[in-house]
Amino acid sequence: MPYFIRSELYTLQDFSFLITAGSVGRIIGGFIHYLFKYPPKKRYIIAVTVYLTVELFSATMLYMPYFVMITLSFLVGLLSVTSYNIRMTATQLYIPAHMRGRINSTQGLLWNIGAILGALIIGFIAEYTTYDYRLIMLLSASKSVVAIFLIPIRMKSEFVKIYNADI
Repeated sequence: MPYFIRSELYTLQDFSFLITAGSVGRIIGGFIHYLFKYPPKKRYIIAVTVYLTVELFSATMLYMPYFVMITLSFLVGLLSVTSYNIRMTATQLYIPAHMRGRINSTQGLLWNIGAILGALIIGFIAEYTTYDYRLIMLLSASKSVVAIFLIPIRMKSEFVKIYNADI
């Protein structure tokens, strides 16, 4: 949002359309998951491809023309639902039924704590440095790409067992 507030080219209305495109993407992605089942043996590769694609789109979005930003925001929303559903479905297979609620709530809490801390850190950097907002987003997404390589890609054999399980 600060990028759009301080932009000479864009407005908050442009930002709201960008956010709306992402929301519409998530809604449509949710409907797709009711109609289409991903092949079990392809879930890991789909998930990792989606993780990397979402980060690439997020890192470069603010460098694109506005109509491309809208398209990328829509695709990020659509793909985010895909990775979320694959991850949640796969992990639920390994958790006993009596613990699923606790695991889900703990996982949600940890995701939210991470999101809050990330927003605070990035906000602090944006507020107290002279870095361009686009560069901050690029560097932030780069950290996520490193994490993708260090966790699901480096630990592929463990992730394949979980993600590719036939449910």
